[in-house]
Parts: sequence; C-alpha cells; structure tokens
Amino acid sequence: MNICQEFEKRLGKRFLLLLAVFNLVFGLFIEIIRWHFTNSLSFSWSEFASSYWVNYFNLLVITSLYYFSVRYTQKRFTEYVLIRLVLEIILLSGITCLWIVGINFFIQRLIGQNPLMVQKIYFLCAIGVLLTIMFVPFFEFIFQNERNYNERIWREGLEKENARIQYENLKNQINPHFLFNNLNSLNSLISLDPLKAKRFLTSLSQVIRHVLDFRNVEAVSLKSELIFLENYLFMLHTRYEDALQVIVNISEEDSNKLLLPMVVQLLIENAVKHNKMTEQEPLHITIESSEEGVLVRNSLNPKASCSSWGLGLSNIKNRYAKFDLIVVISRESDSFSVKVPYLKSESAC
Repeated sequence: MNICQEFEKRLGKRFLLLLAVFNLVFGLFIEIIRWHFTNSLSFSWSEFASSYWVNYFNLLVITSLYYFSVRYTQKRFTEYVLIRLVLEIILLSGITCLWIVGINFFIQRLIGQNPLMVQKIYFLCAIGVLLTIMFVPFFEFIFQNERNYNERIWREGLEKENARIQYENLKNQINPHFLFNNLNSLNSLISLDPLKAKRFLTSLSQVIRHVLDFRNVEAVSLKSELIFLENYLFMLHTRYEDALQVIVNISEEDSNKLLLPMVVQLLIENAVKHNKMTEQEPLHITIESSEEGVLVRNSLNPKASCSSWGLGLSNIKNRYAKFDLIVVISRESDSFSVKVPYLKSESAC
C-alpha cells in the first residue's frame, strides 16, 4: 500500500472533501486580505480556479506531511506532549514555508513572471505558519484520541482476560475434583495419623482462604506466595509422598519482590498434572529466585494423555502481558523451566 492509499484509508474521502471546502474558504479569505491591503477590486474567476487547484495540491502534500510526521513522533515520543507539539509546529512550519515558497517560485519561473518579491515571501511564510498551527494540533488531537481509545480497548480486553483467568484459577482450585482428592486423602489420614490429618486440614483451609483472599489482587510479595506454597506443597507431599521432590531456594533479599498471585503454584500444578511420577522415578521440581524473577524447573517425564501445556502457560503469559513483561519458557530433553519476572508495581498484599 503506497502513501496516498494509506492516507486515503486513514482519513477517508470525507477529509478530502473537507479539505476542498477549506481550500475554497481559505482562498476567498486570502483574496479578501489582498483586496484590503492593495485596494484593488479586480477579480478573475479563471485565475482563482487555477490557483484553487494548485493550492489544493499544496494542501494535500502539506497535510500528508503533517499526518505522517505527527503519526511518527507520537509513536516514537509518547511523553512530553506539549514539548513535542511545539517542536512539531516549529519544524513543520519551516518545511511548509520552504515548500510553499519553492512551489510559487517554480510556478513564477514556469509562466515567465518576475521572481517573488520579499513581501510576498513573507506573506507565503505567514500562510505556511498559519496552516501548521491549524493542522498539526488537529492531527495531534485525532491521533491522541485514537491512541487513548486503543489503549482503553486493550486494557479492557486484558482486564477481562485477567478476570477470566482468575475465575478459572479459583474454579480449578475449589472444584469437586480438587476437593474430592484432598478430602479422600484427609479421610485416609484420620485413622492412620490424626496429627498429620489435622495439619492437612489446616493446610487445605489455608489454601482455600488464600485463593479467596487473593482472587482480585494483582500483585503479592514473594514472601506471601511462599507461605501459600508451603501449605500447598504439604498437601502434595501427603498425597504423592516420595514420588514428588521439591526444592525451594529463595533468597531473603528477594522475598519482598512482587509476583502475580498463585503463578508459581500454577506452574507446580502443571508439572504434577502433565508428568508421571513414582518413588523409583520421582518428579523433581526446583523453585529458585534471581534478580530478574522466579525460575520453576521440573524434570520431564510426560504422561501419554497430556501432550500440551499450552493453555496454562498461555494464561500466565497473558496475565504478565498486562504489565508489559515477558515470561521465558525453556524446554530441554530432560527438563522444562519457566521464568516469571517480578512486577514493577509498588503495592503488594
């Protein structure tokens, strides 16, 4: 798509029509000013018509320049709107004046008239500055509104996706299957080890409470997440015993950094769900922190019935996309790892 097609697609034929009307009104305005200063009432429709089409061509070129210049600067320099606007007006005024004076000089030479007088050059430059002051803020306003609208739609989409993911996380944690497995484990423990059964029940209640308390929270401290993981991992160890081996290596200086709620738990849940584990071939999971984020690595022994982790990982990536952060996923022959970055938010629960 060439520049003209892009321009027409973006602004549409209505803008071209409005530009034609503006050119007519502006041309009559210039004639009135000329009559006022020269005291000459001579007027030729043929001359006006010919100058109209030349001026319309100039307006198309100039507004196209304004359009793409403002579009470019808004993408590259999103902050300091007032400074950007002033610099755009200064720079584009100079370019517009050079274009208008150059075109008029070329036409004067083409038709064999005398070179432009200094007074007319000043007059043409004044027109160029006036056009710049009129059109550049107009395009700035249009593009800023378009950008605000797109950002609002993007954020609304992410908020809906985040709400859906949070709902799915809540539903996955407190669904009948989850409760059945853990209540069945609890039932077995009551007769075998009452003390362990009491701790299991406490951990189960803490897990459910954490899910309910943090379902609408965007960020939690790593320290808070580790307390939740301690209860969750106890329940997993009770169920799988030596078939599951988890090593947690979180440094004290990283404990106050922020993560999305339950994201580490979801990675552990995915590892347990998608891999086979026995006492002879246990599932090894390592959780460790670094300056950039938390790395969750697990040994790889996939179940035949579970061939993809795409949905869970896609949910995590979409949640982090809200904060313009990237989740790093790595798969090797014997291991699978996911690194989730820390959030830059200042508030944590």
